[in-house]
Amino acid sequence: AKELKINNKIIENLTSLYNIYPNLTLISNKKKQLEVKKQIEKIWPQLYEFTRKRKKELGYRDKFLIIKNFPFEQKSKKIRDLIVFAFSLGFGNPSATDLKEKKIIWDITPINNNMSKWTTFSQNNKAAELHTDSQYRLKPEKFVALFVLKQAKDGGTSYVLNYRKAIESLSKTIPGKKCI
Repeated sequence: AKELKINNKIIENLTSLYNIYPNLTLISNKKKQLEVKKQIEKIWPQLYEFTRKRKKELGYRDKFLIIKNFPFEQKSKKIRDLIVFAFSLGFGNPSATDLKEKKIIWDITPINNNMSKWTTFSQNNKAAELHTDSQYRLKPEKFVALFVLKQAKDGGTSYVLNYRKAIESLSKTIPGKKCI
C-alpha cells in the first residue's frame, strides 16, 4: 500500500466527519454509508482508487489479499477505525457482525474478563479453532477483512479455507454428505 499516502489535511478532514457522524463506524444503514463514502472520496480519492484496484484483483473468486504497509499505524484508534471503515466502504456496505453492540469494527485483543469464563475468539489469547465468521447470517458477506496492527508474539497464524473445495471433498463421503 505504498502508493496510498495519508497526510495531516486528510486526517483533519476525516476527523471532522466525526462531528457530523459521531458513531461513524456503527453506521450500518446503506444510504448513510453511501453518503459517508461520497464525503470520504472527496477527502481522500486515492483510497477509493486503491480499493477499486484491489476489488478488481479479487473479483468474486475464492481469493484473498495481503496488503502490507497500510497507512494507519501511529494513528489514534478513532482515525484507524475510520480508515478501516472507509477502506471497507470501497468494497461494499460493511455490516454489523457484532450482534450485541452492532459494531462493524472491533479490536481482536484479549480482555480481562472476571465476570464470565466465556469469551469469543476475538477476546482471548487462545488459538481460534477453524471457524467461519458471521456463520449465523443467511447471506454471509462476500468479503471479510482482518487488519493486523501488531503481530502476535507467538502463534497468530491465519488459515483461509476454500469452501467450494471443502464442500466438494465432503460430498465424496457418506459422513461428509450427512454433514452438508
